[in-house]
Formats: sequence, C-alpha cells, structure tokens
Amino acid sequence: MRGISIATAVAVLALVAGASPAWARTGPALRIEGTQPFVVRGVAFRPFERVSLTAMTSLGPDRVVVRATRAGRFAATLPVTAQPCGSAFALRAVGARGSRVTVRLPSRPCIPPPIR
Repeated sequence: MRGISIATAVAVLALVAGASPAWARTGPALRIEGTQPFVVRGVAFRPFERVSLTAMTSLGPDRVVVRATRAGRFAATLPVTAQPCGSAFALRAVGARGSRVTVRLPSRPCIPPPIR
C-alpha cells in the first residue's frame, strides 16, 4: 500500500512541476503599441538591462538601444519607415544580460488600386 501512495505522490509532483501557472515568469516579451510612429513595449527583461532593439525590414535594419527599468520594462520608438507591400518584417530585442526575443510580423498584403 505504501508503494502506491509514493508512486501517486511522485506522479502528482511531476504533474504540478510541469504545469505553468499564469503568475510564473515566462521570459521577455515585446508588444507593438503603434505603427505611426512605431512604438514597442518590452516586459520581463532583467532589471536595468541594456536592450538593443533591431527592426529588420526589407529596406534595411533600424536599431535603437534602451535601458529596462527596475521592473524589467521599457518603451521605445523606432524610426521604421513605411514598408512596401509583401515585405517581411521582424523585430529582435537582445539584452546585455542574456534576455532575447524575436517577433515576426506578417507582411502587408498587396492590394491593387481600384479599376475606374
């Protein structure tokens, strides 16, 4: 009987350890707040970390360096120009203390002008 309860306890512990509660730290993330101008917010970076943001576009990379707050957050405005339709776009944030995240955005569709 004791063997069954130990096996059950081990199974429950493995299940709980594998579960990720909503309040657990998941790592750095980027959120795009606006496109005109291009504003990005970062969360869950290391406190006071120096973060290099690079927007990789078809017209070339645009780069900005920011510093995270004590809470690991930052906001930045990137000088990204309007992208031609059908072009890929990615945003990469690399922190000096090891935080890194990449976000790929879908390309803007090419819509032909209306026929008159």
